[in-house]
Amino acid sequence: MRIALDRLRLKTEVSRLHLLHWSHFALVMSALLFEIILTPGGILSHLFTGLILLIGYNFYFRTVRRLYYTFWGFSFILFCYLVTSIIGSLPINGELGRAITYLYLLSTLLLLIEGYLISSPIYFPRISWWEYDFRYRDELHVKLNSDGSSYIARLSDLRRGAGCLVSFETFQVGTLVNICAEKESGEICLNAQVMSRRIYSIGRGTIYGVRFIFDDDQQRKEFRHFRNYWRSKKSFRRKLKFEDNAVNS
Repeated sequence: MRIALDRLRLKTEVSRLHLLHWSHFALVMSALLFEIILTPGGILSHLFTGLILLIGYNFYFRTVRRLYYTFWGFSFILFCYLVTSIIGSLPINGELGRAITYLYLLSTLLLLIEGYLISSPIYFPRISWWEYDFRYRDELHVKLNSDGSSYIARLSDLRRGAGCLVSFETFQVGTLVNICAEKESGEICLNAQVMSRRIYSIGRGTIYGVRFIFDDDQQRKEFRHFRNYWRSKKSFRRKLKFEDNAVNS
């Protein structure tokens, strides 16, 4: 798998994600240091925990930097560790005990913020690969216009002013595109810019993370109509699958 990002336009966001990542790492290690001070008898177990965290965070940061989906597995394990550490620190008395609890709480908060920011379709798009029947996939067939040419694509994710397009055509990161969807009352078109590109194996389309462009209130209104239409199609496909399964069972 190869991933390309518009690092110039996403530089601030990527830097913020990296800062959040290493901030909750620093807080966790600080809390561990305070635990060593409070319980010097358990220094070996704390040092072993610290070593595991150092190794784990090294691999964890690679998943952030390269946008591997294993990021979510690492995040879940770390979240469980932090929750367990918060509960374990509650019986500790004194100011250092409260400081340890606050450090773990703040680490958890930063981890959740990082997870929310990076869950955008630009970084981690949602693709229904497991749904082999295209009738039930959470996808919307759209027309993609760029440089005077039109292409067929599938919109598989739409969240937070961004989306995910699957296409067998090649677009460079930074390309401006016009996305159009046909509905009963007419055509809805939105302008967007390609911000990321994921290339998987041969036979699968390239996945593009796009950010929609809003120059005025009218375009924001069109986006809301587009989003409502997208949600209605998703709901219809899920209902169709449920009804078909009920008939076949």
